Amino acid sequence: MLLEKDFPPDGRVEYEIQELFKRGHRVDMLCITNKKTNIGEYMSGKVYRFQQSKFIYKIGALALDLPFYFNFWCRNLKQVMQENSYDVIHVHDLPLVEVALRAQKRYGVKVVADYHENRPEIMKYYPYLKLFPAKYLVSLKKWHAYQRRVSPLVDALILVTPEAKTYYCNEFDLNPDRVYVVPNYAHIPTFSAIQLKSEVIDRISNKFYVVYFGDSGIRRGTLDIIHVAYELKEYNDIYFTIIGSSSEQHILEKAVKDLHLKNIDLTGYMPFPEASSFIYGAKVGICPFHRNEHHDTTYANKMFQYMYYGLPLIVSDCPSQRVIVEKEACGVVFEAGNCASLKQVILRLYNNPEERVSMGKRGHQVVMESYNWEKSGTQIAALYNQLSSQISN
Repeated sequence: MLLEKDFPPDGRVEYEIQELFKRGHRVDMLCITNKKTNIGEYMSGKVYRFQQSKFIYKIGALALDLPFYFNFWCRNLKQVMQENSYDVIHVHDLPLVEVALRAQKRYGVKVVADYHENRPEIMKYYPYLKLFPAKYLVSLKKWHAYQRRVSPLVDALILVTPEAKTYYCNEFDLNPDRVYVVPNYAHIPTFSAIQLKSEVIDRISNKFYVVYFGDSGIRRGTLDIIHVAYELKEYNDIYFTIIGSSSEQHILEKAVKDLHLKNIDLTGYMPFPEASSFIYGAKVGICPFHRNEHHDTTYANKMFQYMYYGLPLIVSDCPSQRVIVEKEACGVVFEAGNCASLKQVILRLYNNPEERVSMGKRGHQVVMESYNWEKSGTQIAALYNQLSSQISN
């Protein structure tokens, strides 16, 4: 596997490796680190960590124009490939697909591309790409063209939702039989092992807390939460918690300060085990993403984390998350970016505790039955069974 950051942690990558390990596959990882180069282990596989200079890191978005980024990865991958024999290179996210395809030509390995997100679409919302000089140096058109060129060349493509599969097959004319859906469902063993903190739960459970967990970027609707908190500030028992951070965190902090809000907490980053107590003690979990091609074809881990802990969901009308909430009757949907619509559904759940509890129980039930990594693992197994068959032949 190739990963553009240090490892661990990365929940999705860890769960995939665990599923492959259970099925008899050995998985080594090539990733980067800010520390000295070292070799570790994960699930009996090796983790090769290579130090990446600040220069190489900063020019990643210019990889299509400057050779240094791809050359760095190709050089380190060559070193690992010369020491080991592999059947497949499993590359996480779009940028490193080119590196894997070059290795395919040299070593004859299969290539699996695992897109956690629609990178060219989401790059539109990266704050640093809106500023000088990146605004004028980084070409999103080139990244779209790159994605269109390399996606049909891989032996298999992994996406996170059925809607993403439909989009990629239609947009890039891909063979659906080579596209696999491996969703970011709940990993039950991890969740069940977490020790919840009673002092946190007791402190918030007697209020109507609406919780958001994850990246706090504006495109995810976090500023909308703050605006609705302002609209509902007269309710003494309605509170909001945004758990997470981003490069735009200062915008949220300024908004809370300027509006003199006392009914919202910005906790900053917390690892999931620590955040779990806040989620468990809340009354509602919220996913208020704005509409775009990426958000429309994905859903975040937080949905299934909320559901596991029995919270009803409030989600914006991005199709992927709306489909699950409406199908499973585990929450309510509002119009993305519409604060009046968001306020309305919050008050609906606030005023209807029986409906709220019923939705939460339903969400927990379907996570335990369907929306978990036991189900996601069947798709990983199907993909690698197919590749094993091709390799043996």
